Amino acid sequence: MADAGRLPEAAQACEEALRTQSASAEGYYLLALVQDALGETEQAAKSYRKVLFLEPGHAEAAAHLSLLAGRQGDVARPNDYSTERRI
Repeated sequence: MADAGRLPEAAQACEEALRTQSASAEGYYLLALVQDALGETEQAAKSYRKVLFLEPGHAEAAAHLSLLAGRQGDVARPNDYSTERRI
């Protein structure tokens, strides 16, 4: 769906899958990517944080969350999401 440009439907499908199946880092990561593409930055940030809660070493989620923080002018926090800081 997302590849076809049907982002709202893709977000809804991700949310439904996360409700009916066990929470997974990859499920929340896909949801976060779709939310980010839709411009839903607050929701995307929450989803990226859930990914990092479930899988602290998820480098892609950490990078996207860092970029979101930077785009929102949060220059002090982007490094907070670096996976290297957790090692």
